[in-house]
Amino acid sequence: MKNISCQIALYPLRKEYAEDVNAVLDQFDPGCLTVQVGMMSTLLVGPEDIVWQKARELYELGKRRGARFVLHACFSDACVKDDVCELQERQA
Repeated sequence: MKNISCQIALYPLRKEYAEDVNAVLDQFDPGCLTVQVGMMSTLLVGPEDIVWQKARELYELGKRRGARFVLHACFSDACVKDDVCELQERQA
């Protein structure tokens, strides 16, 4: 199965947004995915079916927090882990 990536960001719509984001990330089990947590989003890389499944899990974890939120996700079959590493090396 081909690897894909997903840049995903959870934006709770309340003042305590950091608590919600941290709680969701603490409960999230990435399984076999490569995960890179950043200041504004999280990058998931791995088999296509697992990336889609884990993106849905992040949505469900956000929903369980009880606060309204926006979940923004961008999927790519071109930007996988090796591409991310090369881009970071060029920017350094």
